[in-house]
Amino acid sequence: MDFRLTDAQLKQREEFFNVCKELEKEKPPELLTLLESSYSYESCWQFHLHCAKEFAKRGWLSLAWPAEYGGQGTMMDRVLFAEARGYYEIPGIDVFGVQIRTAQIAGLLFLLIQ
Repeated sequence: MDFRLTDAQLKQREEFFNVCKELEKEKPPELLTLLESSYSYESCWQFHLHCAKEFAKRGWLSLAWPAEYGGQGTMMDRVLFAEARGYYEIPGIDVFGVQIRTAQIAGLLFLLIQ
């Protein structure tokens, strides 16, 4: 089995890293940890929003969503994007996002049908 990234994946990974590297240059000094600092200081919150807008322009907020809901890319794209964001400690993604809400709704529906 070949676990190497394809040429297309390597190109996409490089783009993710390049954008995150550029965003890192604008990171406020108060941004110490993504989860806590992103919401604790106005400068960090504004940077979070700036990053989110940059990612939205590129269509990266909906990676691995189903196409019928506006998704594009693959789960591997999402993994590579998370790798780049983690490497440079870049916010811009709601850490709780759709996945946690989906699990909550599924759990609620399960309870309702019991």
